Amino acid sequence: MTENNYSLGLRVGDIEIIAEGDEKFVKNSFWKLYKKTGLVDRKSCVKSSNAEEKNLIDEYKNMSLAEFVNLKQPQGNRERVVVFGYWLQIVQKQESFSNSELKACYKDLVSPKPSNLAQDLKFVRSKGRIRSLGRGSWTLTDSGKEFVEELPRSKEK
Repeated sequence: MTENNYSLGLRVGDIEIIAEGDEKFVKNSFWKLYKKTGLVDRKSCVKSSNAEEKNLIDEYKNMSLAEFVNLKQPQGNRERVVVFGYWLQIVQKQESFSNSELKACYKDLVSPKPSNLAQDLKFVRSKGRIRSLGRGSWTLTDSGKEFVEELPRSKEK
């Protein structure tokens, strides 16, 4: 019998909530635990998309990965990993991204791969910008999305 494993986690400061199991159990358990933290209620976690955000994402869709990276100007591999994740998940509309997809982004840019991608991912995860889905699969957190969206745009010539 194949078991569908579902995992949901959140870390805010010293509080970390991780629920694993079937989807219904995880979602119900996660929100019950989350509510007990007193951080925010469930309704405030749902982020409505506004026209400005949609326009930016539409603008990004017309760019190549190289143009997007040039626009965001990430400093170092740790920021580049988050920018690549945003590109894959938000612009390319993937549900998640993998280690191999991140490596492909470096290859597409003809940029040297980081010497230790696992260490960079661990650091970015500790900052709350990505979340592990297990087995080399990742997803951006709201914090990661906001981080990329706030990165500076390159000055037009």
